[in-house]
Amino acid sequence: MPRLGHLVLRGKEAGHGSTACALAALLTERDLLRPADSTPAPPDLRLRLEALMTGRAPLPGLVPDSGALHRVREAAAVLQNRADVPHSTIEPDTAGLLAALAYPDRLAQRETPERVRLVTGQRALLPAEHFSQEAVFFAVAHLDGNANAPRAVLAAPLDRAELEQHFPELITNTEEVRWDEAAERVAARRLRRLGALTLSDQPLSQPDPATVEEALLHGLRRQGIARLPWTDEAQHLRERLAFLHHLNPAEWSDMSDAALILHLSEWLGPFLTGVRSIAEVNRLDLSEALLSWLPGGWSQRQELDRLAPSHVVVPTGSRIRINYADSAAPALAVRLQEVFGLLDTPRVAGGKFRLRCTCFHPATDPCRSPGICALSGRQATSRCVRICGAVIRNITGRTIHWKRSLCGALAGKMA
Repeated sequence: MPRLGHLVLRGKEAGHGSTACALAALLTERDLLRPADSTPAPPDLRLRLEALMTGRAPLPGLVPDSGALHRVREAAAVLQNRADVPHSTIEPDTAGLLAALAYPDRLAQRETPERVRLVTGQRALLPAEHFSQEAVFFAVAHLDGNANAPRAVLAAPLDRAELEQHFPELITNTEEVRWDEAAERVAARRLRRLGALTLSDQPLSQPDPATVEEALLHGLRRQGIARLPWTDEAQHLRERLAFLHHLNPAEWSDMSDAALILHLSEWLGPFLTGVRSIAEVNRLDLSEALLSWLPGGWSQRQELDRLAPSHVVVPTGSRIRINYADSAAPALAVRLQEVFGLLDTPRVAGGKFRLRCTCFHPATDPCRSPGICALSGRQATSRCVRICGAVIRNITGRTIHWKRSLCGALAGKMA
């Protein structure tokens, strides 16, 4: 077999020719160890070489097959003669390296106490109880079972130094920068790999900034726009911009979740220099990020304040914030006595858009006419609605005498 011939030649070059011939002969024979009960024999190849060397059971509960021992020894002697390998003592501890030379596509690394990962990326069952705790890398000589859940029937451990020495052409060095979902940060590592096996994994102190930003943006997209640090001020600014987009989509950017995710690199990317984690993102000023995204620069910021002001100044001098949560109907919630003196409903969008006003009674509870009267707690009547509407339209210079016994937040006598 080509694999076993390669094993003998490479084993001879490495100074383990006699053991290589013995292992090649052993792998052509059925397992020469049989358990005394119905449990499977341990998968450790070293136990077979020990039995071949001594003729005795290497562990209690295992029975050497005398016929198989005889055939393997004869086959090993033939191989030694053909390959001109001088006779020497069998070395069971070299089983892992020699099996790796024959089956480099079955190199494996411990992944869990029950499972290893092959160099191809496939997983195979190989319980750790049969090997020392220090055993991390393995060479698998024989797999059994179906392709979805194979079991390593024969395997032996080898160390990383042996992999480095004998398989340098299969080893690659890479720098990996990726989003770590559990840690909520960008992880930057320098990896030395042999296929799917990781030989070393070290932190990368100075990864490429553009790669870090790309990984961070990937993580933020996965978490969603709502995960960003939307302060009350930043959310209010976003709603103002959304109102202007509703009025003029050609000049003002879309502020929806989908649009902000799509253009995340454009509006947030410039603020991510040196940022690697969600904790650092939470310290960013999203208001400044959104304002910096305005293509018109400072002049468009001024236009924003003119068309969608954040507050309205009422006759009492108070600055009342405008609610832009509904981009189709901005609203103003204000206590009634603060708007005495206004001649008209406040407007935005350069005077083209009337605010939807909600007036509060002096105790700052909202008047919910024509639903429940906030002042009396009773069902509001049509008179409440008429008076409420009349007061809102005729507030200039008026005085309201509140009578809590009357139904309607605005019921009373107007002087």
